[in-house]
Amino acid sequence: WLETIRGVTCYRDRLRVYAPTCYGACADAVERLTKRISEALGGATVYDAEGCWVNEKGELECEPVKVVESAHHCLSPSKAREVAEAIGDYAREADQRYLAVEEGTFFITSSEEFMESLKKFRM
Repeated sequence: WLETIRGVTCYRDRLRVYAPTCYGACADAVERLTKRISEALGGATVYDAEGCWVNEKGELECEPVKVVESAHHCLSPSKAREVAEAIGDYAREADQRYLAVEEGTFFITSSEEFMESLKKFRM
């Protein structure tokens, strides 16, 4: 029904990046990620969350996360590269071993593999 409202813009695609804040130690890296995604996609919404996993000892560990979310239309190759590089730069700056990124489908990948794929990224 929202599509029936005159002047409404419909975004079929949504990007979410789950960016650990390193308990505040990499807040600047999260801020840079947010700025770059906002510049590339025209804006973003950022909210607090908590990322949890079970460690090698079988214990639950949780840490604060910022979710950087933005809606967009299909991205041009240059915009897709801008966003991918922003995510990669965040992972490097924040020393993240894994990345959680959602764009329709939820992806988790090692940061190393993500960075390697950037070298081969051609659209």
